[in-house]
Amino acid sequence: MEKGYDAKDPLSIERYARKMLGKTFLEIWLDSEKELGPLSQRLQEKTGTDGYAHSHATKNYKGGMGNLVEECFFHYAANIR
Repeated sequence: MEKGYDAKDPLSIERYARKMLGKTFLEIWLDSEKELGPLSQRLQEKTGTDGYAHSHATKNYKGGMGNLVEECFFHYAANIR
């Protein structure tokens, strides 16, 4: 999948990240779902588990919005532990 930025070039990452300005987390999520399909399905295909969806349902989960940005906007699996 084409990410839209060069992960080895800080300026490319910054230019791509600027596309997030003014967007809500929900808009980032919905754009990703529209472009690539359901996140839970994509992660299950990569990891073989659906535990991600359950871990984000708890109010004690920390870093959820950061993970959402990593996975839905930058298109890589966050380090979920």
